[in-house]
Formats: sequence, C-alpha cells, structure tokens
Amino acid sequence: MKKGAVWALLLVILLVLGGCAAREAEDGPAPSSPPASPAPTDAPSGAAADAVNALLSPYRAEMERVAPQSGGHAAYAIPEQVLGQMSRDAQAVGAEEKNGRWQFSIEETGEHIYQSSAMDLYESDPSLLSATPEPGDETPQDRQLMGDYETSGGGAFGRVRSYDAAADLSSGQAEFTDTLNGETTGHERFSFALRDGKLYFVDAAMDLTADLDTLENLGKYLVAAGYLSKDGLDVIEYETTDVSALPDPHTMDYAALLASVTPLDRISDQNGRVTLYP
Repeated sequence: MKKGAVWALLLVILLVLGGCAAREAEDGPAPSSPPASPAPTDAPSGAAADAVNALLSPYRAEMERVAPQSGGHAAYAIPEQVLGQMSRDAQAVGAEEKNGRWQFSIEETGEHIYQSSAMDLYESDPSLLSATPEPGDETPQDRQLMGDYETSGGGAFGRVRSYDAAADLSSGQAEFTDTLNGETTGHERFSFALRDGKLYFVDAAMDLTADLDTLENLGKYLVAAGYLSKDGLDVIEYETTDVSALPDPHTMDYAALLASVTPLDRISDQNGRVTLYP
C-alpha cells in the first residue's frame, strides 16, 4: 500500500480520536478531565426527564415503527437525542425549572493529547497494510517503516451546552459549542415547538472538513427540519450559509420550506408508507 493510502486510513482514526478526545487522554501525566456525562443508556431522573418523556412519548411508537425502514435516514431522531441530552445535563447540574422555564448550561473542559501511528492500523486489521489496492503496485508494505506514519496533537478542549425551554417543553432551544485551543470546532443550534399535535423542529450543525493538521470551517451548516406526529413524520436535510434565516418551528410552513430549498436527504411517512429521498 502506498503512503498516501496509509495516511487516508490514518485520518479516519484521527477523526475518531478527535471526537473522543474530550473523554480520553494518553501519554504523559493524566490531565484533568471534564466531568463525564451519564451514558445515553442511563435513564435520567428528575423533573426535566419527566418533562422530556411526556413530550416525546406520543411520538416514540411512530419512530420505532419507522426505524427498520429508515435505511440510515435518521434525522427524525434528533429531537429525542437533543432533549435526551438535556435531561441528562439537567440531572448532572441539578437544574430546576424557574419562572416557567428551563434555563441552564453545562461546561466541560480539559487538556488532552492524542497519538496514533500506522502500526495502530496494522494491529487492528493486518489486512489493511498487506492489501494492494492499486493495480501494478505489488510492493509489500515494510512494517519496519511504520514510524514514518505517526502523528499526535491535542490541547485545550471545551464544550458548552446551553438550554432555554418552556417548563412543559412546549417549545425551546438548545445550543452546543465545541472548541479546541480557543478555536470553534463544532457548533449546533436546535429549536422546537408543539403545534396542533405535531412536534416541529429545526437543527443546524456546522459543516467542517478536516485533514491531518487543521479543521476548516466551510461557512455552511447542515440543517434538518421537519415534524413528528403520532402517525407520521417528514424531515428534510439541506445546506445553508445563513443561520440567521433558519425557519422558526413556531411558524414553519413545511410545504413552503420544501419548495424553497434543495433537499440533500428526506424521510417521509404518510398514511403508513415510508418514503426515502433520494
């Protein structure tokens, strides 16, 4: 395998390590780690968890019915994911509803280091470095040269999650921001509203590209917008460069939104028929 192919595989490992860096550290003295959030499988308790369960319970049967037919189109699960995180964070910081609203934030910080090499690839799957993906290139990979393919990095990681929602969760919003050495490496905005028995929501996540040395903000956000009902759902994904023009779930005309954007992805369940686009 040529060195370029090895680096491509190594990048995959680094992206995974980067995502886990706020929880794990290697090499050198153990850094102070951010407080660990409860695992998603843990059932949070408290008033916030009760409010989240009351909000989502009418839609869970529909989501469970659609899941086997979704084919990986999972944007409809975003409200459950974000509000589930809210209930765990509320329990972690002891948040309480005040003046008819849930308003709180949780911050995680830490100094972390990652290190990886092509040897990690070989140990996880030796076939990765013995394969010959390019016709005509039959030179076996010399494992003694694995040291050529090492990289490390890290620094000061930060994560802030903020919430502002009505006490009964009839509407609200959340914002998540990740930083590395003071530079924003992730940003997500989520808002939702109950209207006529449907849960409308809009989620916008920063679109970033990464190589071995840098993260690049493309100036775009991936938006998921749509609704859940007791017996149906419809959610689209599209790109935007203007987060100030995101639809408002309180007033969103979904048919008009469909006509105004170019969907990258869509899942719809109408009258018991699940349709995936494209």
